[in-house]
Parts: sequence; C-alpha cells; structure tokens
Amino acid sequence: MKKVVILESNPRKDLNLNIEIKNLENIIESSWKPDRPSQIQIVKAALAVRPEDLHEIMLKYEPQIVHFCGHGTGKQGLVFQDDNGSELLASTDTLSNLFELFKD
Repeated sequence: MKKVVILESNPRKDLNLNIEIKNLENIIESSWKPDRPSQIQIVKAALAVRPEDLHEIMLKYEPQIVHFCGHGTGKQGLVFQDDNGSELLASTDTLSNLFELFKD
C-alpha cells in the first residue's frame, strides 16, 4: 500500500485548500472496491506546514507520495510559512535534498 501525506501551506490565505484536500480524499476513497482494496492510504493531512516540519513528517509517516497544496514559485521552490504565518520559501534544492534522504 502506498502512503500519502498531504502538506498544506497558505500564508497568503487566498486558496480554498479545504476543497482541494477533500477532493483528494474523495478520489482516493472512491478508488476502493469491495473486491479490490485501495492501494493508496492518506496517513496525514498536515496543515500550516513550515519548512522545518518536513523532516519530522517524513520520518514519522514514511510516505511514498507527498502532495503539496499551496503556492509554488517555479524553479525557485515552494511557499511555506513561518511561525508568524508569513511567507517562507523552501528552495527547490533544499526540497530535493530532503526528498533524496527518503528516496528508499
């Protein structure tokens, strides 16, 4: 079974991420059939994620799939938030290095 963790960060407060997360959950649930259980399980929907939360989430839940709900900046990275709710960029290189640690 593939474990999915959903990360949400919306410091701009301009996205309706509750709907996106609910739609993801519904799609996964609808893939379940009585004779064929789903091969995907949501293990955590982490809200208001800060970059420093990522390592702990990866260690704790060991997901094979990470879905990020929020803003990206293209090649520069993803927009997370700091302790005050302000934007904090996690660079593509930093994220790549983190996921490289968990590739197995």
